[in-house]
Amino acid sequence: MILAAGAPRNLGWFPSEQAKCLYQVDGEIVLSRMVRCLREAGIQDIRIVVGYYKQNIKRFIEEHGLNLEVVYNPRWKIDAVASLLEGIRGVDDDVLIIFGDCVIRTKVIKDFLVHQAPLVWIKLKNSPHLPLGGEVENRVHIVKVAKEKLGIFDKTYENMENCMRLHDAYDGISYGTGIALTCGLIETLRQNGPVGEVLVYPVMKDIDLYRQTDKGKEHWGIK
Repeated sequence: MILAAGAPRNLGWFPSEQAKCLYQVDGEIVLSRMVRCLREAGIQDIRIVVGYYKQNIKRFIEEHGLNLEVVYNPRWKIDAVASLLEGIRGVDDDVLIIFGDCVIRTKVIKDFLVHQAPLVWIKLKNSPHLPLGGEVENRVHIVKVAKEKLGIFDKTYENMENCMRLHDAYDGISYGTGIALTCGLIETLRQNGPVGEVLVYPVMKDIDLYRQTDKGKEHWGIK
């Protein structure tokens, strides 16, 4: 399940009518790369949750023959958690949840699939030459959830609100943002753990700003 309903951060230099999953990064459209990696890892049943400029994503899927099941979250502007809940509706299988703005790698997906824990998330692995070294933090850019655990998301709204109240850094953050969804996911997984970890190095890119894309780098002279 690819969560691709949200809009990029509006800092004034984004192309109009462009969903984040349709950015080009390292010579490949993010969504195309994601589908390619999932299928290389053996996953054929792929569902994508859309919202922001949904028509452009649907058109891209059709024109490129990606053969994805498309689910629409009509509340995408104000409710990111609804994308998660709409995405798992009616599912009776293990689910791999992926944020649609991540530049993923096939090996990482395969590492998730072979992990035996019912709940799995990413543990970033830093370069041993950097000050932090070793393993640095958990992330929910990709999450694996066994089908018997899908019911844990019933309290994701409550967990999100508790998390946002506890962290001043999230004051004023809209419930329609990826940050809000991340809060809910992290707290939900922690409360229903233990959570298995897939070590990821080098760190995967999380594309949120236009300057991170190929055209954005060209525009801003970023190498």
